[in-house]
Amino acid sequence: MKTLKELYKDARPVAARTMCNFGGIVILEIMPDGEKLLAADNIGNGNERPRYYRINYTPTGRAYFTRYGRREYLEEYERL
Repeated sequence: MKTLKELYKDARPVAARTMCNFGGIVILEIMPDGEKLLAADNIGNGNERPRYYRINYTPTGRAYFTRYGRREYLEEYERL
């Protein structure tokens, strides 16, 4: 059985957000049901590990996922 890293090795990102001058977070896939997404750190060294995150919503309707205990709002990501 292939790992997520192997399955998405050549995948093109759907959206991205820069974190600093050398990398960022990329969203590789948003599941069709709209409840999960697959994201990974991208710092250019090929060691990115994709992980599934659940999409949550604030009371005002802003979509976000929690990564390392911090909310990552989808509106801050740029579609590619």
